[in-house]
Amino acid sequence: MDASAVKRVGTGQHAVICLHGWFGSADGWGYWPEVADGWAYSWWFPEMRGYGARKDETGDYTMKEYAADALAFADADGEGLFFGAPEKDENRRAIIDFTTGNRNSGHWLDAMVAFSRANSTEEAFAGAVRSWVRDDYLADVGKPET
Repeated sequence: MDASAVKRVGTGQHAVICLHGWFGSADGWGYWPEVADGWAYSWWFPEMRGYGARKDETGDYTMKEYAADALAFADADGEGLFFGAPEKDENRRAIIDFTTGNRNSGHWLDAMVAFSRANSTEEAFAGAVRSWVRDDYLADVGKPET
């Protein structure tokens, strides 16, 4: 993805990738990018294929392709929630907090990070994160009947 197709707001340590909807573009967030916390976060607003600065870029225009583009962008820039998670406890903590609905105490989160660190290798944890983010089980499950 060309750098001109991604807008960045802020220089904070935590990266957030904001994907626009079907009827928008990276410019369609209103005033929110102007008021977003740029000290704590780096906000990335990439264009999806066929929209905005990527309006002429062709593709399948599927959610799967959009997700793959977003992950490729995150991988290329070394940003995102998962970058450094095997090595950095604060990233493990952020993943645990996010995946449990941001509803548990700091004490509980710290205990989960300590347990995770004590009971896994960085290599195993990194493999699990890659699998969690990239594996596709749809073909294995099949299409549910409605």
